[in-house]
Amino acid sequence: MTITATTATTPYPLKILCVDDNADAARTMGFMVRLWGHEADVYLGPGTAMDAFAAGHFDVALLDIGMPGMGGWELARRLRKLAAGRKVLLIAVTAYGDAEARRRSGDAGVDYHFAKPIDPVELRRLLAEFAERLSGAENDPAESNAAGQGV
Repeated sequence: MTITATTATTPYPLKILCVDDNADAARTMGFMVRLWGHEADVYLGPGTAMDAFAAGHFDVALLDIGMPGMGGWELARRLRKLAAGRKVLLIAVTAYGDAEARRRSGDAGVDYHFAKPIDPVELRRLLAEFAERLSGAENDPAESNAAGQGV
């Protein structure tokens, strides 16, 4: 599912890949970032999401971790490899909020780890900072490690 229309404006809209095996969660993520002025492509599984990532230019990937088959950590590793050095922000959005899950996210190349339910204010701030950084206006938000969410 691709959601391309936006209802809000942002100075630096991002193209965001949303991946979750739960259809409601995936669509909600896509809807939320669309409301903030970004473009969202929503996928219900890692296989189709990886194909879309390889074919398109995404700035951010919001990834569920606990998906059947290929989980979010393996998907993150593969997306990092597909990005081939291009700056892409990988964000885990998961029910796993413990220290071990955060460590595994970091090992997989995830930049930020949010436990569900996510704080939309924090996610919106993080996306805005990253968009500004991509535009050349700010430093990398991954370096700020805001709110202890960075891995």
